[in-house]
Amino acid sequence: MPFSPTRATRTAFAITLCVLTSLAVLGARDATAAGPNCLACHAKLTTGKKVVHAAMQMGCDSCHGGITGAPKVPHTNTTNIAKGLNANQPQLCYGCHDQSMFSRKVVHAAVGMGCTGCHDPHASRFERLLDAKGSDACYPCHDKSLFSKKTVHSPIKTGCIACHNPHSSDSEKLLKTTGNDLCMTCHDKKKFTKKTVHAAVSMGCTGCHNPHSTGTAKLLKAEGNDLCLQCHDKTKFTQKTVHAAVGMGCTGCHDPHSTDSPKLLTTEGNDLCLQCHDKSKFTQKTVHAAVDMGCTGCHNPHSTATEKLLKAAGAELCYQCHDKAKFTKKIVHAAVGMGCTGCHNPHSSKNAKLTINTVPDLCFNCHDKADFSRKNVHAAVEMGCQTCHDPHSSDYQGLLIKVQYSLCFDCHDAVSKQPHAIAGFSQKGHPLGLPKKERKGKKEKLADVKDPKREGRLFSCASCHNPHSSDNIRLFRYPATTAMQLCSNCHKY
Repeated sequence: MPFSPTRATRTAFAITLCVLTSLAVLGARDATAAGPNCLACHAKLTTGKKVVHAAMQMGCDSCHGGITGAPKVPHTNTTNIAKGLNANQPQLCYGCHDQSMFSRKVVHAAVGMGCTGCHDPHASRFERLLDAKGSDACYPCHDKSLFSKKTVHSPIKTGCIACHNPHSSDSEKLLKTTGNDLCMTCHDKKKFTKKTVHAAVSMGCTGCHNPHSTGTAKLLKAEGNDLCLQCHDKTKFTQKTVHAAVGMGCTGCHDPHSTDSPKLLTTEGNDLCLQCHDKSKFTQKTVHAAVDMGCTGCHNPHSTATEKLLKAAGAELCYQCHDKAKFTKKIVHAAVGMGCTGCHNPHSSKNAKLTINTVPDLCFNCHDKADFSRKNVHAAVEMGCQTCHDPHSSDYQGLLIKVQYSLCFDCHDAVSKQPHAIAGFSQKGHPLGLPKKERKGKKEKLADVKDPKREGRLFSCASCHNPHSSDNIRLFRYPATTAMQLCSNCHKY
């Protein structure tokens, strides 16, 4: 049979309960300003809890004023609100908490769900009466995986409220401050306000960085250069020849935030390039003026369709500064077609005119040195090839700087005034240049007199003399020990 206590038993139980309640009041926290000690039955509300709601000290009926009949169990609720509360949430809480803190421009959706969605109204093991420690209180609604990737923003570890107001804010996303100003509370503002500022900074830090966590370094929204190429034209970085520095990452040369140099470069001008390129190659005795104008005057720092990152192919680049007419006369030196750098160092050289070697050794790279070092060497050779030849182009045969016989007369001016093949014997003369009756005052014009021994050549001083060197006397082109013997090479008698 079920137990059925007698009236006396029930009376004894009631007396015992009152005594126990009185004893509990003496040893327990004063949970109410007046009225019964609720903690005698609801001790678990505060037991082992670190933080107790101040309202508990004011008395349970400061919030639960609709409950009567305590310690009668069950209590009587005299209001239409659950738990006998004096008002619904969050209006109940506004009795103590400033409502303006919860009603700014942007209100956290959780506020509308009720304060107890995040806070324990009585006591908690965690600060601010939260249901969980720090950011863990946010994860019941917010996806934790978005905040726990490889690289986590340090404020996440200290708690979401480091950046966000958990109740309401005048800024988007419940941020405590608008835009970049929030980030500057931790990050050094000076790094973002130098002379040249990246346009992306003005667009906001979160344009490039995820403020919570990412799978990339530095909280970037994309890996390496892929982030930059969301704004910058990828085709400029992917042409035939790509600068190795591009593969190392844009930030190898550019500061992504701000610098005191143009184009966000980390270092001014050529000094940046010389961090990788050997400075000694650019500082020899003779330095190309273009070097002082800056490496990017000739080279594209990212990529080009040409070799060596040049802005134009071959000699066309050089013609942007050097007069093209000097290289495109009637007869062009074959070396010009091979490229300027075949003879010149484009950066610096220990030699004059940036040549890669001294003259005539430079010329001997292509021309047979033996032709210039026979038994008898023309003094002009020792003076240098450019004494007689234009190294680039000329309107005269053999790249000479003027008509050959006129060039020879610059040094050998007495030839025409003494017995000689060209001066003639009995003043008749040899058919060198114009016929004698037309020759006067017209030295610069050749007549159509062909060299009988050298096909395609006009008759000139070089028809008899080798202008460079010879094993014969007087630099004779053909074996001869006397002038008359030389004549027999053409004249049979």
